[in-house]
Amino acid sequence: MLGSLWSRLKGFAPLFFIAVGLLSWRITAPYGWLAPWIISAMLFFAVLNMPPSAAAPRPKHLLLFVLQLAIGGTLYFILSAWDHVIATSLFMCFLAPAAAAAGAMTSLMDGDTGFATGYTIVTHGLICLVAPFLLPLLDSHSQLPFWTLSGQIALLVIRMVMLPIV
Repeated sequence: MLGSLWSRLKGFAPLFFIAVGLLSWRITAPYGWLAPWIISAMLFFAVLNMPPSAAAPRPKHLLLFVLQLAIGGTLYFILSAWDHVIATSLFMCFLAPAAAAAGAMTSLMDGDTGFATGYTIVTHGLICLVAPFLLPLLDSHSQLPFWTLSGQIALLVIRMVMLPIV
């Protein structure tokens, strides 16, 4: 009885925490610097009992990534005729990788934690490879040549990816 109730309530935990955050933001705002540490802890505990092979890249990860970029690109081309800034902003939302907490949230909802964690790893890596070539294509009025702009974006991406490792 209690186990069944817990499993039903557990699915509403993310909504509960979002509601608490919205209602108590003035109290919790000074502790915003803790968020990356809390997310890291959630990820750690979500994958603690998972074998590393469960998070291995799968063909479905690549299919989802291509679908993510295709939907973003299609919406960009449709909306760019109306408003270039909104179209670019929407494409940037689709270009963003999966949330780092996706594995933890999937675990909380009794989903396939390995798949979500693997997708997070795959999308972060692929976005780092694809972004330097896609982002310059969005700005047709740039003063810089394509390869110069791609190189500058690649340096920024490399700095963001490598700096935490060093």
